[in-house]
Amino acid sequence: KVVRQVYLDRPDPTITNRASASVLVAVASVEGIDAGRWNSASGERPAAIEQVGPANPDTSMIFRPVALRIEEAVRGTVVHNPTTVRWIGGQAGFEFAAVEAGASPNLVDGGRYLFFLGMSIDAGGQRGTDLMFLDAWPISPADLVSTPLEGEVPLTSVATTANAAPTFPDSNR
Repeated sequence: KVVRQVYLDRPDPTITNRASASVLVAVASVEGIDAGRWNSASGERPAAIEQVGPANPDTSMIFRPVALRIEEAVRGTVVHNPTTVRWIGGQAGFEFAAVEAGASPNLVDGGRYLFFLGMSIDAGGQRGTDLMFLDAWPISPADLVSTPLEGEVPLTSVATTANAAPTFPDSNR
């Protein structure tokens, strides 16, 4: 059964907006996507679950750990490589968390992407120590980044734009 419909209130997916909200922007390959789990300390379902939405900021959710091999930090500092990040949504037991349509790309093992990563939030609403997946855009073998609004952009141009982006106050950079 679906226990969570996650609504992400985010600005338009431009290079500047995504970089501004991120603590790390990195070129990385997906090395594995694990089964879903809850973001509680135990990884188990919290006792009380409510529908998340703009009027209800409850932060308990299901996520999938995604193992990444980071090739290059475009903005920010890589602390661990390889690293595992949290991808919101998925299945834990018989329960599902669905992310709004278009808010989460289809990652594939071995795929190369430009990742926008922020700090995770635990079920109690506290900022965690793990990185959380904010967005990911595929990178072609010719180093062209497929962006949702700006089209195919050379990785070097994306890096220049990302590094010039302001920092949002809540990005924890």
